[in-house]
Amino acid sequence: MKKIIFVAIIILLGIIIFRPNGALAGKGLPFGGRIGFIMPCSNGLLIVVVTPDPKSVGPYIITPAVIPRASYAPFIGNKILGTYIPGIPCYIPPAIVIPTKGAVVEFGTSLAPSI
Repeated sequence: MKKIIFVAIIILLGIIIFRPNGALAGKGLPFGGRIGFIMPCSNGLLIVVVTPDPKSVGPYIITPAVIPRASYAPFIGNKILGTYIPGIPCYIPPAIVIPTKGAVVEFGTSLAPSI
């Protein structure tokens, strides 16, 4: 029970600390590519971006604090473009932590999955 409370507190602090506001909107590191995998986390949605650019490849987390731009359709196969801030892993209860490249600040996607 103590572990669950501890994880919940860490998740809430992470969301509060990294919640984008008007000052943070548009800031962050760029990423983009095609969504290759999606998995729910207790603190958001884990997506894996697949692209020829090695700087953008990897898992990212879309938290409830994200600012959606353009089309908001994070589905497998859609192209995604946005910015992220390093940090915030994906938490899966009871005690699994999946490291990510960072938390998405803002993003937009293609309307339909691209083939």
